[in-house]
Amino acid sequence: MICPRCGYEMKEEHLYCERCGAEIQIVPDFEPEIQNSIEETLSTVAWEINPDLSENSSDLKKKPQEEDFLKEGSVFRGITSRKRILITTLTSVLMALVIILLAGLVYQNYSVNYQIREAEERMEKAQYENALTCLVKAEKLQPEDTGIPYMQAQCYYELGEADRAAEILENVVFKRSMDEERKIQYFDFIITILAGQQNYERINELLMESGDTAVQTQFQHYMAMKPEFGYSTGNYEKVISLKITANTTGTIYYTTDGSEPQEHSLVYTAPIQLEPGEHRIKAVFVNDYGIRSETVENYYLIDVAIPEKPEVTPSSGDYQLPTLIEVITAEEGNIYYTTDGSEPDENSLLYTEPIDMPLGRTNYRFAVISEEGVMSEVVYRSYDFELQTQVTVKAAIDRVKKALMDQHILKDMQGNSFEIEGRYVYEYETLVEIPNLGYYYKLSESIVDSAGKQTQTGRLYAVEVYSGTPNRLVYDENGQMGIIPLNK
Repeated sequence: MICPRCGYEMKEEHLYCERCGAEIQIVPDFEPEIQNSIEETLSTVAWEINPDLSENSSDLKKKPQEEDFLKEGSVFRGITSRKRILITTLTSVLMALVIILLAGLVYQNYSVNYQIREAEERMEKAQYENALTCLVKAEKLQPEDTGIPYMQAQCYYELGEADRAAEILENVVFKRSMDEERKIQYFDFIITILAGQQNYERINELLMESGDTAVQTQFQHYMAMKPEFGYSTGNYEKVISLKITANTTGTIYYTTDGSEPQEHSLVYTAPIQLEPGEHRIKAVFVNDYGIRSETVENYYLIDVAIPEKPEVTPSSGDYQLPTLIEVITAEEGNIYYTTDGSEPDENSLLYTEPIDMPLGRTNYRFAVISEEGVMSEVVYRSYDFELQTQVTVKAAIDRVKKALMDQHILKDMQGNSFEIEGRYVYEYETLVEIPNLGYYYKLSESIVDSAGKQTQTGRLYAVEVYSGTPNRLVYDENGQMGIIPLNK
């Protein structure tokens, strides 16, 4: 090493000239590999910060020249090992810091999880526009993620742009595949938006369009599906009871003349009885939100014979003597009858034996119902039976009470008793004929407790219609009636 001041040849690693004492300035050798590495790293960082910066920028491409480090005329060319290690270490640290900075920038710009987390934090702070910015970046990085559009819809909904939110949800739910749970979540949000706008027609359209059973089941109360008939169109050799059902609550309207059902048409409340003949049934369903379904139409031909009407004797009229009412039919089937003015059906009283004509006025309706369920024409009878006797029904009841008081069973005519709490009540059932004895009023006995509950005792009484003699009415093992006098 030569001293630049006096030209004395010095030993390596000396920092001062031994002859003149001049300080020796050490200039490191130029390392092109290190320089290029630093330049490349700084260029990448600059591009991350500003992507528009030209890769050909002279500022980034400018390389330090060896002249910057070696002064003209400099005679220093060496560097100690220790200095080289120090420079290398500093360079490595610098590069590590640059890499960490670069990794952070890359993570922020290229991580879906980071963008979603940032969006969630901004949504919690009601910063919905900033959240949308993050979600746009996240969707670019992972466009198939169905959770990102849902969050976007939430942001637009909170910003008051409900239509935009619904548009995003509808676009995704019909164009992307997703599991049932996610799909139901999407439809729930869409329905919330549309229900808030009272756009129930659109809700019904979307649910129909989905074709997804799970979704339709979850939100079926918003739908108006076509009503379903219990029997399909066809010919039947029996009378059928046609049921019509709907998918949810609402009203079913129907017609039987082929006209289009409207809200003034028949309302379905119970199965429709289709009698022999041709039937054309149309029905429509309107749900609780006023949404109308498509109309459904079925045709039925009921091809069965109608049984002949029954023969009933005696004819209608006024009667003074006890009379039996008899009904016969040549058809196979059962005879049913009513006395309350309603039409007879299979749930009405079944005729099995002649009927004792009851006191007073009674209106009967009789009909035959075949094994196929076809009903004949109804036969009407009206009887007015007034017994020619001085003993009325009330008088017969009083005779029983008086006899029980004489036996110390009743305390008074109100039915109070020595035996029980409450009171006894006696009611007329019918007029019966006991063979070889004559006609009797048949009375039943009940107990009425303090709460007003009435219970049958099973005891029966018979009062002779002309004499008014009170008796206990009993039946033997063959079902034959007999009497036990109360007055002894």
